[in-house]
Amino acid sequence: MAEIGVQIVQRWVLARLRHHTFFSLAELNERLDYWMGRLNERTTRTYPKSRLVRFQELDAPELQDLPAEPYAYSQWRYQIRVASDYHLEHNGHHYSVPFQYIHLLVDIRVNSDRLMVFHQRRQIASHALAQGVGVTTVPEHLPPQHRHQRDTQPEALLAWAESIGPATHAYARRNLEERPDFANGLKAVIALQRDTRKEQLHDRLESACAYALELNCLGYGRLRSILRSGADRTRPAAADSPVIEHANLRGATYYITQSGETA
Repeated sequence: MAEIGVQIVQRWVLARLRHHTFFSLAELNERLDYWMGRLNERTTRTYPKSRLVRFQELDAPELQDLPAEPYAYSQWRYQIRVASDYHLEHNGHHYSVPFQYIHLLVDIRVNSDRLMVFHQRRQIASHALAQGVGVTTVPEHLPPQHRHQRDTQPEALLAWAESIGPATHAYARRNLEERPDFANGLKAVIALQRDTRKEQLHDRLESACAYALELNCLGYGRLRSILRSGADRTRPAAADSPVIEHANLRGATYYITQSGETA
């Protein structure tokens, strides 16, 4: 039936146009569209209904809307073994997968902007496609011990402190940069982060750090005492009124002068 359909189109359309000369693709398409329309409207003794009528009766009611997005071409790579660092490589760039899949075989699907990882036909990871050499790691893919190590790096600690506020960031930075014992400064910021998350001290931390910086206290023990006692809330407010100047008031200058005359 397919070969017969090709034969009918050749006789009804191509044969009619074999002696015509066309000077543009648009002109050729116009004539093809005209004769294809005539062919689809044609009836025969065997089929009293035309192809167009049968299409409208049988096929058109079953048609579905086209997808809202055009089809995305994808490249597949199969049976890729996940490395011991829970990453896999594509075009020189390394992407993470959940650590539970270390040493297992996975499939990779890559389209124009994303890389997806599948294990036994189930998607386990998705990354924005990166260009060039590098590493893309999702923190949730790390084992608990590696996640803790990553979170306690100085850069990660400073980023966390900055998310709390400027006073907390300044307190963390001074502990990491100004203390002669870097290890103890690092431990102080790690302990601060741990207790803040554990006890939900986010609302108190900024005020307490600001007060500790005023007192030049960088040890976490002193800051912890401020948090427990609420000393930052009860500190006396600084006097805003100017000093009164009056002829009957004697200041330090008066007594210095008197001391000089006596001598």
